[in-house]
Amino acid sequence: MIKIKKYAEFLQDIRGRVNGAFANDKQHITGTVLSVQETSMQKKLKDMPGIYLCAGYPSCETEIEHSDNYTEKYFCVLFLLEKINAGSWTDEQELDFYDRMQEMAEEIQEILISDNRTCDYGFAAPKTIRVEWEYNIFGGWYGLSLGFEIKEQ
Repeated sequence: MIKIKKYAEFLQDIRGRVNGAFANDKQHITGTVLSVQETSMQKKLKDMPGIYLCAGYPSCETEIEHSDNYTEKYFCVLFLLEKINAGSWTDEQELDFYDRMQEMAEEIQEILISDNRTCDYGFAAPKTIRVEWEYNIFGGWYGLSLGFEIKEQ
């Protein structure tokens, strides 16, 4: 199984790389939050200001051919979120917000696609990444999520 501390390190690395890519811009990821379940994520996030890269603990599925040959697959979802009062948005403000978040999510996607073995995490880059728009999750957070599957190497 993926060691959860390595996964937390992976999230911190993504945050650092995204912030490096946007070094000359106002937007950056303030922090990371890793949580076992949705209610725990909501408690951890509360009303913290800024943009957060959040993730649930990855679930694991083991494919077994025989006792000496098996493959572990991990299902992961990353959330790029900010707590805002969306009820006061104009259509243009909403588009600007999601456009900004989309730029950062695209950078995260590029990081996930790149060969992350150089970072010594022990898993291969995902073959498929699903990006979804998020609205009012975890108690008023908005942004995007990236779902993907990784395999141990």
